[in-house]
Amino acid sequence: MASELLMRSARIILSSLLIGFALPMAEARADVLTFDEVVSRSLLASYDVRLTEADVKLNKNDILRKRTDYLPNIVAHMNSEYLRDLTNDQTQVAVVNN
Repeated sequence: MASELLMRSARIILSSLLIGFALPMAEARADVLTFDEVVSRSLLASYDVRLTEADVKLNKNDILRKRTDYLPNIVAHMNSEYLRDLTNDQTQVAVVNN
């Protein structure tokens, strides 16, 4: 049991040493980014920022709808009713308190 543990730890140490020596020898390329590029890339990839932008758009639409409550309402009605007297325009008028 102790020998197995010792062998495992030796393998881990050897593999970490080999990786540690091999990495500097390998040619590594990395793009140099400015602070503004890092910020812009992170903002484009951020899920929270996308959700917040959607919330802002919804709230702007809600504000516009609520502002219309303060605008005046214009209502127009049209009546197309035709009235005709059945007495051939010979109506009798009674005057009271003349």
